[in-house]
Amino acid sequence: MSSVSGKAFDLKILRRVLHFVKPYRIAFNVAMSLTIVLALITIVRTELIGYCVDYVTGVHGNNAFPFMTDFFHSMVDGKEKVSALTLVTIVIIIFLIAESLFIYFQMYLSNKVAQSVTIDIRTKVFTHIT
Repeated sequence: MSSVSGKAFDLKILRRVLHFVKPYRIAFNVAMSLTIVLALITIVRTELIGYCVDYVTGVHGNNAFPFMTDFFHSMVDGKEKVSALTLVTIVIIIFLIAESLFIYFQMYLSNKVAQSVTIDIRTKVFTHIT
């Protein structure tokens, strides 16, 4: 059986790699920001689905986000259940479309930065050994 030597995470190596990311700082920061936005969109979409289930069943669960409750009630107050659920479904579909677009751009930028950094590291290694 072979044993693994070395650290699982080395901050020194991470700093050296992040040095190569500096020329692509804008794309890197946008990709990281999109990651945070995607996490928030996922939470909001999931909460909206939960509110729909609560609204239809009449059972009100433990709502984690009070501002979401106000948002949901502002959309459905004074409407029939079918039209209220239709409206919420349209909002959820809009969130899904936005999420898909953000995922596309986040993946595109992440891969662009990763491939550019890889090319820069390979070029530096090649010029060092020749």
